[in-house]
Amino acid sequence: MSSISTGRAPRLELALETLGLEGIEYVLRFHPLGVVKELAVRAKLVAKLLSKTGRMQHSKALDAVSQALRFRSWHHFSSHLERATTVGSGDKLSPSWFEALSQAVLLLVEVGDEVTLSVAQRDAYVELGQKLSMNTSVLAQDLLDKVFAPLCAGQSWDEVQARHPLKVRGPLYAFSVIEWDDGKVDGLFSRSPACKQLCAQLDEIWMSIEQPTLTQTQAAREWLEITLESQPEFLDGGLELAWMQHDEESPAALDTVSRLIERAERLVPKRYKGGITWGHLRNRFYHRLLWLKIDLCYRNGRLLEAIKLSRKTLRLNPNDNLGVRYHLPLILLANGEFKAAKRELKRLQGDSCPTAFAVRAFVSFAQGDVRLFRRELVQALLVMPILRAFIFDDPRLFLDVKEGYRLEVPDFETFCDYAWVPYCIVPGLREAATSLLSEPAVLAAENELKDYWAFYKASPRVGGCVRIGTADGWLSMVRSRVEQIG
Repeated sequence: MSSISTGRAPRLELALETLGLEGIEYVLRFHPLGVVKELAVRAKLVAKLLSKTGRMQHSKALDAVSQALRFRSWHHFSSHLERATTVGSGDKLSPSWFEALSQAVLLLVEVGDEVTLSVAQRDAYVELGQKLSMNTSVLAQDLLDKVFAPLCAGQSWDEVQARHPLKVRGPLYAFSVIEWDDGKVDGLFSRSPACKQLCAQLDEIWMSIEQPTLTQTQAAREWLEITLESQPEFLDGGLELAWMQHDEESPAALDTVSRLIERAERLVPKRYKGGITWGHLRNRFYHRLLWLKIDLCYRNGRLLEAIKLSRKTLRLNPNDNLGVRYHLPLILLANGEFKAAKRELKRLQGDSCPTAFAVRAFVSFAQGDVRLFRRELVQALLVMPILRAFIFDDPRLFLDVKEGYRLEVPDFETFCDYAWVPYCIVPGLREAATSLLSEPAVLAAENELKDYWAFYKASPRVGGCVRIGTADGWLSMVRSRVEQIG
């Protein structure tokens, strides 16, 4: 529930929601000055176009616009807006002040020449045109064509209504280079208004559904295929289609994602050597494309390509928000590049993620460092007990997955996908791991830590148990047992 609507201005909230202007609500509520200035500018523009169309005095046009917005006159409307400039904060404005703007906020709808108006927005403009027509005797169609169409960057109302993002022939994406004050450069993808509208449709039909049904999946797939046939450059949509193909284990997935990456990289200047960081939200579709191709290359045995793409991803985005640093050493092990895998461990130095311990263990064994292998693998097991199911290839060992993790829940499924091949092909690794986890000292430490964890995590007085110990105490015990076993 919004702050405005909580006993304040339900009509305004409904108008903003209907018109797709929810994002303005907070600003209007707490920092209204900028919004009311924009409203005044837009109202004056409508009056100017109305004056020209109806051949009337500008002052009469201002009054007519104000009356259509449910104010007595331009003086009354402008005075109402001016009140926001005198109080500064929306907290000091009355509920009736907000409610009075429920008709006027339509003027804040701004669209470019390639964006479709929503049905609600079109209907609201038509209704406003009818009110203005009654107030001025100007034909409603003339108002739509000569007042509201220009307001929507159109030549006529028919042209505005006929717009659709699938009909746009301009570029959907662009790429720009940002130069910061410290001399660093950063790359940034951007989306056109039509592309943003396609993304909004994609979100509604697919991305916002957490557990889609078969019918919803089929509908989304059909929409994607139709959309991409008209707009093959819609990279966000292509990414989702590629993921669907990936999940179906379709051979087409790799071709699809490769084509999409190629199209994205055509936008990047050839001599550009800077970063394309995940921190910029608009770059994330590109990193997801790279990650998907890494995964597909690995699954299809194209290890050299997966290695090259992984290194490229880490170069472009050193913060590595998708966890490529955990998988690259495993891919290198799978390709027999043991020394290169060890070099990549520099990125995992000091990393306490549970899967980082397991990755370091596997690489250490491949390099002949048995002592470090034992320490890292035992540490991985104690902080991520579900690892035992992987080591013994027996999912029955952890039927309750929630009991398989401790302080942190990593992406264990992806770890298993990438770790299985090196686990099986590095000479002696599988035998050494199963032997280590079968040692009495390891089993004892595992049970001891399990009991401590159970009491530490138990809520006070639940089932007659009182919480004992601390997180620091548990971690101290983990380190102690690793030292003893290693």
